[in-house]
Amino acid sequence: MDIGSYRDLHRHRMMTQERQRFSTLHGYSVPFELQQSGLAGQFQNALEKANRLFLKIESRDGELAQYVVPLAYHMRFYQWQNFRQLFWETELRTVSQGHPDYRFIELEKYRLVKEKFPLIASYMLVDTNEYVIARRGTEEQIAAKEKRLIDRFKERK
Repeated sequence: MDIGSYRDLHRHRMMTQERQRFSTLHGYSVPFELQQSGLAGQFQNALEKANRLFLKIESRDGELAQYVVPLAYHMRFYQWQNFRQLFWETELRTVSQGHPDYRFIELEKYRLVKEKFPLIASYMLVDTNEYVIARRGTEEQIAAKEKRLIDRFKERK
């Protein structure tokens, strides 16, 4: 998964995690929205420049080189978690507003649990729907809430 999505998942505490150093060695993904907008070339050029800088620094100091790696690059890691943590993280990170990359990881974890432990999986509240756009509808919900608050404020005057 890309480093940016990992940074969202690694914050969960009740688990053991290990990761490789951040690097450019596993490539990167170009978001679909950038491809559609015609900006994919600029994005790829920037990531290739970062790759060249990473390789230059990494030959001298692998720890320091991690700091020049953009969050779009991929990485490998593992998590060991108990079922309590699995329930909480998977339910939280599969909501419609979740980033597609970590939703994919969490849905895969859910699929594996469902395959091995169907009774346990039946109690999980996982959103398995597909969403074209992450966080869709969020702006409309915020605008509706603002309107309700403004209307209530006007009523009190």
